[in-house]
Amino acid sequence: MLPETGRNLVDKFGLSKVNKLLLHYGITDSYKNLTNAQAKYLASFDSIDRIRDTLDETGFLQSGKVSETAKQSRLSKVSKSERLTDLANLSDKAKYASYF
Repeated sequence: MLPETGRNLVDKFGLSKVNKLLLHYGITDSYKNLTNAQAKYLASFDSIDRIRDTLDETGFLQSGKVSETAKQSRLSKVSKSERLTDLANLSDKAKYASYF
């Protein structure tokens, strides 16, 4: 991750809140382990609560659990970090789709 991307994420939401969120959802133990795309995606949200809502809506459950829906899909076969990357990529595609 680029240093400025990590700074943007931490400046926006606070170091403690970001790391607690990532650990709570079993993604990673530190924001420093995120990819640039993952950090940019998280920083694009208006609030930590909106990030939580999105993670819940997309099959992430707290404490590393996997929802029944996710167990039956591709989501259960990849790590939570990879799933966050997938969400970031989908978000980017949706942003740019309006240009075409």
